[in-house]
Amino acid sequence: MHAYQKFAKPIEISAANRGKIYAYGSGTLRVATSAHGLEQQANLQYVYYAPEIHARLVSLGKLKRQGWDACLRDDGMELRDRDGDLFTHIAVVNDVYPVRLTVIPPNAALAAWTIKGDEEVPTHEELVERLEKVAMVATAKGADGTRATLMTWHQRLGHPSFKTVIALAKNGVKGMEITDLLKTVPGLDACTACVATWR
Repeated sequence: MHAYQKFAKPIEISAANRGKIYAYGSGTLRVATSAHGLEQQANLQYVYYAPEIHARLVSLGKLKRQGWDACLRDDGMELRDRDGDLFTHIAVVNDVYPVRLTVIPPNAALAAWTIKGDEEVPTHEELVERLEKVAMVATAKGADGTRATLMTWHQRLGHPSFKTVIALAKNGVKGMEITDLLKTVPGLDACTACVATWR
């Protein structure tokens, strides 16, 4: 998150079946999605950091208070940003509006790790402790979480140049293996999302 602020005391969030989860801070999330084939980017402000939650939810009320506009249509919902520009069109599925957002990470170091099958999800305190000890760790879906194609790493790390991705893998990023390293490094025109942002 950008401009992350830790809460003085975790905020309790009610969950289903009288369960409770906790948010430990909030910040701004830079996200991207597609509208009519073109990538759109925007900032979601006051996003809670709640590591125990397994579903990411976007509050339309919170977006509206931040100047966004949601317009319901027969075939779904149009979401417009603060400037009135179309951010995305979301098709309705079982009375829910699922939207696919790509998080654009800050320029600072990225950190993640693979959780083994029977390993428990770390608590917030364990997460902070791990991050303090690790310079940078990377992961991606597929195989055991540490092996992925150059394009997958490019996408997972927020679309940096392919040269940057290769440099990260070669210079000591733990848990990052590129499975299809080529002799010729492709340019960003190899990525359709990157090409769309240049237009």
